[in-house]
Formats: sequence, structure tokens, C-alpha cells
Amino acid sequence: MFRVCVYAVDVKGETGNANLHIILHDDFGEASEKITLHDILNGDMTPGCGQRFETDINVKKSLSSVLRRLELWRDKDKQLTQWFVEKLTVSSEQTQSLFVFPVLRWLKADTHHLFRNADMCCPPQDEQLLEQRQFELEETRQVYIVGATNTSLPVKAAEVPDDEVFSNEFKNSLDLEGAFEKLNDRLTCWSTDSWGSIRDITCLHQSLGIEEPQGVTHWQEDWYFGQQRLSGCDPTYIRLCTQIPDKLAVTERMLLPMLENQDLDRVVGEKRLFIIDHFILHHLQQYNGRVVCAPIALFFLNSARQLVPIAIQLFQDPGLRNPVFFPTDPGGVWSLAKQWFNNAEAQIHQALTHYTVCHSLMEGICVMTHRHLAENHPIFKLLTPHFHQLLASNKLCREQILQPGGPMDAVLSCGAGGMNTIIRRGLPLWRMDVEGSLPEDLKARGVFDNNVLPGYYYRDDGLLVYNAIVAYITKYINLYYEYEEKIGEDFELQSWASELTKSREDGGLGINGVPGEGRISTYEHLVKVTASVIFTCTAGHAAVGDRTTRDQYAFPPAYPTFMRGAPPSEKGDREEEDMLQTLPDQHLSALASVLASNLCGVPTSRLGEPRLQYISDPSAIDICLRFQEELEEASYLINWRNKKRVCPYTCLNPKSIPNTPFS
Repeated sequence: MFRVCVYAVDVKGETGNANLHIILHDDFGEASEKITLHDILNGDMTPGCGQRFETDINVKKSLSSVLRRLELWRDKDKQLTQWFVEKLTVSSEQTQSLFVFPVLRWLKADTHHLFRNADMCCPPQDEQLLEQRQFELEETRQVYIVGATNTSLPVKAAEVPDDEVFSNEFKNSLDLEGAFEKLNDRLTCWSTDSWGSIRDITCLHQSLGIEEPQGVTHWQEDWYFGQQRLSGCDPTYIRLCTQIPDKLAVTERMLLPMLENQDLDRVVGEKRLFIIDHFILHHLQQYNGRVVCAPIALFFLNSARQLVPIAIQLFQDPGLRNPVFFPTDPGGVWSLAKQWFNNAEAQIHQALTHYTVCHSLMEGICVMTHRHLAENHPIFKLLTPHFHQLLASNKLCREQILQPGGPMDAVLSCGAGGMNTIIRRGLPLWRMDVEGSLPEDLKARGVFDNNVLPGYYYRDDGLLVYNAIVAYITKYINLYYEYEEKIGEDFELQSWASELTKSREDGGLGINGVPGEGRISTYEHLVKVTASVIFTCTAGHAAVGDRTTRDQYAFPPAYPTFMRGAPPSEKGDREEEDMLQTLPDQHLSALASVLASNLCGVPTSRLGEPRLQYISDPSAIDICLRFQEELEEASYLINWRNKKRVCPYTCLNPKSIPNTPFS
């Protein structure tokens, strides 16, 4: 007598029940007769909500005590109904044994599958059924296809495979067109007129049911502008300044009042001067008359240990019509300069840091993972939980948000065309071993040492999470690669690594700086590559695409995604009316807030607790449980830190980090 349990996590199509048929295979190659599980799949289950179905079976043919493979198929009834099954387990009370068979796919009518026991996860050179493994991998390549695309843009999937398609429940959660329609009544309350006063803008979040943004209280304060560089929408650009570039038209005499009357060389020597240079926006083509600056800004760590702006030049080329603005300038024009800087950063944040890195690059890696690593490959099982729903959500975003004339085209000054230009310029500059590795990125920017830039919460909390991820990956990899040479012998892994670095013109992803440069032969290479992918899909995305975005976008004076007119070209004083004529109008302000709220509002599993369990090997599960414990410890420490922070930073608390970029 065996107990069979089927773990279904989703259903789509018509309601109704379905039969499953199974054949069990033992470790001696003996197979049972066909066993029918009558009506075991229930079509009345709620889409998106997991459910376990179980039944007892008798096996007439004698099998050994170890089950190795399981054949599984559905009958032809209810062909319009599909169930996504995570796994099927077979247990025996007599032998006290449990066998887990990962399924992880939609079960279609009359499609025959063969699944291995969970403990058969291994590199290909250890595979006992290599011919079957290669056949299955070739079948996968027929559905995970690299789409034809402009080679200056990231690779995307040609189509979303059936096993990646949402149920209605999931699709509705990302149906942004529907979300905007539902909110249409609220949006139509806001006209295309300018705001009457800054005070009026403070009611925006209340009308839209959003918590009061931090910027409502602090948006004019220089320390808050500095803090936005450390824990705002895009905290990845601040770097130590060792020499002021010639293109920034400042002198030591100009800066002296902002440096607390300290010598510039002393400030630089004490590592208290910092810079952000958004050169990537230089000469960005105007879209419908919209202007996007390409600013350079200097920041100073003052005696109160606050990072404050001391100089902002809005365009790259110095000149009489491109002055450098200082905190000592009239208040109105200084506030405008900060807003134009934030507007420029918002373009890079959405186009490059968020969409390109966390979504587009990861989509390409997802496709290549399915094309080159078998489903029972340990690295496939390690990475794939972090790609859950990524291909489908990216496709929906491209169709509903990023297309010309879509919401992002409206709320970003650069428009959809400008986004593509930013992506083309930024993609070659991103390296997996620098920007894709948090410690190396911090070192390259001179801000790795926590004594250099206090209050850099992205660094402080991010390193906790990154180090936990590296420890987890290291233990996991050592479980399957007992000696380092085994990594180089893994021909599936080498094929995968080659595709990461191969140029997009030749059908690869064209990622720069991949450790090993297309051949992964050491533990260090493999850990760094997989850590980059997992961190980017989880903590990296949470830092630039989650709660902070919602908070910042909900109050345009603090972080405007769209600006009207032209930036200031002289230092005369500005009134509040001048600012209101420059900020986005009422309707665009509401649209940006709604967009940010919907993009950040999709429920998902958190880091370390994937919605689908790809890892079923008992030894690997123990490693996953230890990873969860380390994340709990990090969460406790971050909660303690936040009690002392003026602006608490929750984005990188592991309890808030989604397990995928699907949020």
C-alpha cells in the first residue's frame, strides 16, 4: 500500500476533475503496472492557491524499497483545464519511506512525462540516464527560444512558454490596464492643470490611499536630498570624489562656505567629498519638447555626519547658460536645481537600474538557464525559483507599461524612446563582476568601508543579505561538486556560461565581466555568478523597485519623474509658482503614483521561501533551512538598526525582500 500526494499550486481553464495515471520504477529497473488516480485533480480549487490531493494505491507488481522514476500523464478529459503541479510524493507506511518527484509544470491532457526522484539532482557527468536527460533538454530548447531583437538591447524570450504563463489570478494581479481602469474615477478627479500650491500636492497620497511619503515633511531639506542618494530610489551611483572633474565649473573658493571653511584637500583626504555624474544622459534627444538634464553633483559629509549637496551643475558642458547652483543661492532656484537633478536620476532609475538590470538581463539568464541546464541540474534548481513568473510579468510590462503611448511613456520625461537610448548607453557599462557584485561595486565607488559614508543603509543592510546569499550558495555548491575540477567537467554548466558572455550578434546575452569569461572552472567563479543572479533578482530589485519607489513617486516635489518647461539657466530667485509650472500637472502626478503603487503591489514569496520548491534533495533542504535562519538573524539586526535611523530603511529587510523580480 502506498500513499500518493499531488501538490497543485494553480489551475486555469474550465472547472472539473481529472484522472492521473502513474507508473512507478524502482532502482532495479522494474516497473509497476499503470495505476489510475481517479478524479484526483479537483478543478474547483482556487486559482493561485495551493492544494494537496491524496489517495491510497495498491501496486500489484513487486518493487524494491527504492523508487527512482515515475511516469505521469493525464487522460484526455477536461482538455481545457490545466493544473500546475509542484510535486508528487509516494510514501509507504510499511518501509517508512518517502519519495519526492518534482513536477513543476502545467499538466496538459494526454501529455506523457517521466520524473526522477528528488535525490537524483546531479551534474550531467554523474547522470545515470544521460540520454534521457539530453532528450528532455532538447525538448525544452524548443519552447525556451531567444527572441529576435535589436542587438543593442537585452535579449528577451521569443514567446512565454506554457509553463511560465499566469493563471487568471496571477494575470489579474499584474493587469495594469485593468488597474488603471478601476482607478479611473480617482484619476479623473485630477485635471491637467498645474497644482495650485505645494500644500495641495500633499493631499495626493491621501486621495490615492497611499501612506504619507517621507518627502512631504523633508523635501526641501538638504540632508534629505543627500539621504535620497543613500537609501532612495536608486542608491547605486554615489561615489567617493578624489578629484573634481574639469567639466564641473567650481573652484575651491566657491566651495569653501559649504565645506565648513575647511581646506578642500583636507576634505578629500578625510574622504568626506562625494560625487554623482549622470553623464549617460548627455545630449539625450528631447521627446515632445521634454528636457532631461545630465547633471553632476557634489556632496559633503558635514560635521553632523549628514551627507548634503554642495554643488549641482545640470548639464555636462560648463557655460554661462549652465551655471553651478549652490545651497547659498536663493532658496527657490536651489530647490529647482535639486528637483531637476532628481528628475534626471528617475530616468536612469527606471530605464537602467530597475528595468534593464533587474528585469531584462535576468530574463535572458532565465531563458539560457532553461536552454542549457537540465531540470535536475543543481544550478538549475538553485536559480530557477528566482525566475518565477519573470518571463510572463516582463511581457505584460512591455505590452501594458513600456510601449510608446503607454503609462511609462507619459510619466517619464525621457519617454519610451528615451528609455531605449538610456538602455543602449548603459548596457555596455554594466559588468557582472562589478555592478553585478555588491561588494565589488561598493569598492569601485570607494564606499565599501562603513566608516567612509555613515548612513549608507543600502550598503550596510545589503552586505548582510549578500553575505548570507554567498554562504548559502557556497554550501549548496560544495554539496554537488565535491572537488573543484568537477565544475570544469560539467559540460552543461560550461555551455550555459558560454551563452552568458557570447555576443548578442551571435545569439548570446553579451554580458560583460562574467567571472571566468565564458568558462566557469572554480568555486569562486560559480559562487560569484550565481550570487550575482540571486542578489539581483531579490535584494537588488527590492532596493530599486519596491517600497522606496512607491514612497518617492507619491510626492512629486521630492522626486519628480516628469518635469515641464526648461531647467533654470540663471540664478535669479524663483517663487513657488515657478516651481508649480515646472512640476508635473495633477493628472500626471496621480498617474505616476498609481503606476508605482501597482508595480510594487504584487504579492509574492519572500527571499529564501520560494513559492515553488525546486530543491527537494534532503541534504540541500537542510542548507536552505540554515539560509532562512541566517536571514532571520539579518532581519533582527536590521530592525534594531531602524530604531535608531531618522528615516527607517525597510527595503533590504529579508522579511520584505521578494524571492523574484515579480513585484
